[in-house]
Amino acid sequence: MAPGDAGQRSGDVDDYNYSLAGAADARHASGGRGGDGNGGGTRTIPVSLKVAAQPSITVNPKSLAFSAVAGTMPAGKSLGVGSTTVAFNYSLSVNAPRLKLSTTSGVAWGTAVVSADTTGLAPGTYSAAVTVTAPTTGNGTVTVPVTLTVPP
Repeated sequence: MAPGDAGQRSGDVDDYNYSLAGAADARHASGGRGGDGNGGGTRTIPVSLKVAAQPSITVNPKSLAFSAVAGTMPAGKSLGVGSTTVAFNYSLSVNAPRLKLSTTSGVAWGTAVVSADTTGLAPGTYSAAVTVTAPTTGNGTVTVPVTLTVPP
């Protein structure tokens, strides 16, 4: 808002639309309609701006582990997706075809079931991950490590 900006008069109401972009001070003067109602004087408008922190993705648990005999599917495990403040939309993805998700998107606070398929796997320990992505959050992406153990 710059001095000299004027609003539009509508009856007994002054309508003002101002951009505070680049404002260095929270108090600004307007050369618009002043206290005398005839367009003179200066009006000081106190402005208060509260900036809330962006939400961050939280997950529970922070990692998942499965153990199953080759050729079987162990019981699925719940992965909770939450927020540090307000709800947001998120998407889920996996980086291994042996992992399956009950859903690939949601709104925090939500839950997805992660399951693992051991079909065709030799005995050993396999690593993979579930990625939670929410561009409107402060941390944007959270990776949940997943371990799958196939005993001999």
